[in-house]
Amino acid sequence: MTCLCIKECLLCDVMSFTLQARLLSMVDSCIIGRVEEGTRVASTTGQAQDVSWLTPLLQWFHSTFAYEPPAELPTSNSVVDWPAVQLGGVSVTQQLEQCVDKRRGDADQLGALLVALLRALGLLTRTVW
Repeated sequence: MTCLCIKECLLCDVMSFTLQARLLSMVDSCIIGRVEEGTRVASTTGQAQDVSWLTPLLQWFHSTFAYEPPAELPTSNSVVDWPAVQLGGVSVTQQLEQCVDKRRGDADQLGALLVALLRALGLLTRTVW
């Protein structure tokens, strides 16, 4: 249950406009242009959206951010503040900002960053577990 609550916290924070702006500023302008063109054509013609821009965007994301396994969690039976342990004692927003700074994060963090980026590009996106 704690994991689901923490994952929900990660999802809520991806709407941070500062985080989205930081991610957008990192993406190559050619990729941004292809996204804008694809969504413009789809909205004006009613045709299915051209998603050929998705491959270069995902390649950029994969080459920019590295996977880092999460830190070991305590194994004793003592009382532990699990959200603080799993979040490293910092807020979710700070944690995601640190991921952008370090260019690395665990699977949940990288998933949240990708959702934030896609939402910043105007795409309806959500994480499914």
